[in-house]
Amino acid sequence: PRNQRIRDRLIGFLNYRPTPYFYSGDILTLMPFILFKGSKGGKVPYKRFWVKVPTAPAPDGDDGPSKKASGSDDEAIALDVVFPEGGHQPNKPAFLILHGLNGGSTEPYVLDLARRATKEGHTVAVMVNRGLMKTPIRGMDSFHGARTSDVGCAVDALLYALGGERRNSGKPK
Repeated sequence: PRNQRIRDRLIGFLNYRPTPYFYSGDILTLMPFILFKGSKGGKVPYKRFWVKVPTAPAPDGDDGPSKKASGSDDEAIALDVVFPEGGHQPNKPAFLILHGLNGGSTEPYVLDLARRATKEGHTVAVMVNRGLMKTPIRGMDSFHGARTSDVGCAVDALLYALGGERRNSGKPK
């Protein structure tokens, strides 16, 4: 049922046709880096928080990672968080930005989104993947796009910190 709802909402994008002169996914990815030289608007005042994640190798299985975060061998991801003027506003959605394969919270497109969202009163968190943006890793389990449990840990930490319900417990805080 959940996947069907997602499919129904995304079906309209199947007829998407990119600009004729940006005819491939590679060019669509490359062009913003060639055409846009940085972000305007100054520094974003992020505050960095660390979230413990399991060291389990990727990819995660159907039931999540092969182990849970619990010991001294666990890894960590960083959450770079910026709040709107006046602090977190619980009546507005918070954004969790996943920056992609490289980069992090200092990428121009991330900075632009963070500035705009905070100006509109939203709290913004950028998840910095294991080993990216000079974050340390202790073991052999560095960033892997199929390790979705890191995102789950980030979501749980944000929900807990911002006063929402945790995904797995259904209980407040």
